Amino acid sequence: MSVSTEPKHPQAIGMWLPLAPVLISAALISSIIVTLGAPLIPLMQERFAISSEEAQWSYTITLLVAAACTPIFGRMADGRRRRPVTVLVCGLVSVGCIISALADSFSMLLIGRGMQGLGVSLVAMTIAAARAYLPAHSAQSTVAILSITTALGAGIGYPITTYIADHMGMGVAFGVAGAFSAIVAVIVLIRLPPAGDVATPRADLVGMLLLVTGVTSYLLAITHGNSWHWFSSQVLVLFGAGTALLAFWIRWEFHTPFPLVKLQLMANRRLLSADVIALFMGVSLYSTPVLVSRLVQLPTSTGYGLGLSLTVAGMIMIPIVFGNLLGSRIIFLGGRFGGARVSLILGSGLAMVGALVLTTEHVSIPVLVLAMSLTAIGAGATFGSMPALVIEAVPEQETGSAMSFNLLLRTMGGTIGSALTAASLGAFTPPGHDYAEWAGFRLAFSICAFACLTALVVSLVLVPRSSTQQSR
Repeated sequence: MSVSTEPKHPQAIGMWLPLAPVLISAALISSIIVTLGAPLIPLMQERFAISSEEAQWSYTITLLVAAACTPIFGRMADGRRRRPVTVLVCGLVSVGCIISALADSFSMLLIGRGMQGLGVSLVAMTIAAARAYLPAHSAQSTVAILSITTALGAGIGYPITTYIADHMGMGVAFGVAGAFSAIVAVIVLIRLPPAGDVATPRADLVGMLLLVTGVTSYLLAITHGNSWHWFSSQVLVLFGAGTALLAFWIRWEFHTPFPLVKLQLMANRRLLSADVIALFMGVSLYSTPVLVSRLVQLPTSTGYGLGLSLTVAGMIMIPIVFGNLLGSRIIFLGGRFGGARVSLILGSGLAMVGALVLTTEHVSIPVLVLAMSLTAIGAGATFGSMPALVIEAVPEQETGSAMSFNLLLRTMGGTIGSALTAASLGAFTPPGHDYAEWAGFRLAFSICAFACLTALVVSLVLVPRSSTQQSR
């Protein structure tokens, strides 16, 4: 990874020491808020008297907005509006939390959850800022931490938010999250240096509209496939419309002078492999914790649920934190024995084993902790390795855009995984029953395992053997 050892802007001189924790805090808080709604899905289902498929949209909508808006804000982070845009995103996330906290209908809650999805773009924006402002030795370690904040957010956020929601209510949990996001906005405004006289690329709003409508068509088809029947005219039309819109989006991105994503960069093998792996690993990263959280809260009368409280369900996610930190150390082990390729192979392989463990019937708390630990170690190793591949493949002025597209595919994988999860559970929920049969969970965990297997194959086939690795 090549990072300049000199600050690019006079305003940044002498500010790199406090800047690194500010960037990490911004990315981490946003990641916690994005995963905030996941463990609360059963609570939302009960409060608003909706089906599990409908309640799942409180998570899907967040990831969908994240996938659509991350490239826009990431490209802005490559220009002179880096600081005001970063503050704006933090502020909008805070407003979204307040809306969800005060929501008296599921529709209003969805609006708030959608606004919270904007926070995912902060990961790409902070990585671009770290590369632009920090000296080489500080930038490398900061980027490594920023790259795993998405996974760390779940491990840190689940126990805290579930405890607050269980003892003080769901609204208080969203309110506290909104307060923290507002505090981060103020800190970023004070500490993040101005970008200087750097041109700001124009936003590709047409590309964003094509992308989000195309993906939404697919998600609606997947979500309603069970109730509408998979070969019904409605489902087939949605699949066809999604395919046509995404095909037109690809054509548009190649020809517009200010693309949402520079798809020409995908010709680079390092960048292509990182993006494909991000897509498939995103399915497991975002879906597995949600499934485990729902599984442990189901009553024991189902024959497989553990009947645990919301607070205990959140505590089971604590291994995610330690697993991600341990996984990030695998990066440096891989750096000695083959670079990012080894880290990606080990990471995707461990995540696959973790998902397969969860397909075992009659799971217990020790089994869940083991599975979540393996999945978290795999996620830490995999996502911690990706920035090295991306940064090696693109010029500095394209860092924000390239990392945004990588995050887009990661969240897109999570969005698709969320829809497939809802479809899997819905397919095995008998009419008139509130809970899915165990076969639905087994199918959902198997989908996560297959996604990790695909990432493993891509790591073996596409990632160059000479890929270097970041070192702290």
